[in-house]
Amino acid sequence: MRTDITTLNRHYADFYADDARTAWRELGALEKARSIEAVVDRPVGRVVDIGCGEGSVIAALAGRFGAPGFSGFEVAPAALAVARSRHYDAEVDFNLFDGLKIPREDGAYDVAILSHVLEHVADPRSLLQEAARVASRVVIEVPLELHLRTSRFRWDDTGHINVFNRRSIRYLVEGCGLNITRERIYCPGREVHAFFAGRRGEARWALKAAALRFGGQAIFTYHYTALTKPES
Repeated sequence: MRTDITTLNRHYADFYADDARTAWRELGALEKARSIEAVVDRPVGRVVDIGCGEGSVIAALAGRFGAPGFSGFEVAPAALAVARSRHYDAEVDFNLFDGLKIPREDGAYDVAILSHVLEHVADPRSLLQEAARVASRVVIEVPLELHLRTSRFRWDDTGHINVFNRRSIRYLVEGCGLNITRERIYCPGREVHAFFAGRRGEARWALKAAALRFGGQAIFTYHYTALTKPES
């Protein structure tokens, strides 16, 4: 069984040893940070990044997001070691957690971030509810991988065990008692696509970016970002 939380945590303990992937994640983090900024109104209080990895999204946000400080929680010790070694333009702290519970009081943060996390976890509903417990606003981002080209489930090292389209991620969010107050769908940039595939990746990016304006979600994967708040 590859999708129980113990096995998943063990998988991600070694997930961050690939230097090529690290550089690719750094590049993607800049776009993720820009998308978070696009949906979150200012001012911003303290921010928690749940599933923070190597701290790349926090590093991209720190110093320009206006938050007084950031906390990161992660299941992989190797990722935390990298995160703690970086420079940040804001106050930061990083913590190991079990993938289930954030050891903080209710409402400890203004904004919680779940950036490319829900597709990896055994119980996305519980983690989303936990994020909403510790923060008054929750930003989620997931890849929209459920489309006409989605094959039957196959495990791979990326560890995506949940797939979403816009309707299903909205259904998940609303089923957790949250309202979506702002959302956006975007195509990751040329550089991200070209990182591993060169000119072929650039050509694929051009096709996907154009298709997004004409219903491309039916056949291509895009990224979905949403700001959510508890129902009043």
